[in-house]
Amino acid sequence: WTLRFTPKQERVARMLGSIELSGGEFLGRIRIQMQDGAVTDIQLEQTRIADELSALERNALGLP
Repeated sequence: WTLRFTPKQERVARMLGSIELSGGEFLGRIRIQMQDGAVTDIQLEQTRIADELSALERNALGLP
């Protein structure tokens, strides 16, 4: 699957060309293209379903 986001707001569109997310079962790649031609490409490997949040994580998120 692939999701491609392109900005509609003129101010944002002057800087950002697009953000593309792609993967299979999980997110596998994030690609950010700027209007000046710069590209940030992030590859995610060995992703998995997250474990239960720890007490510290729940507290940091303000969860019970």
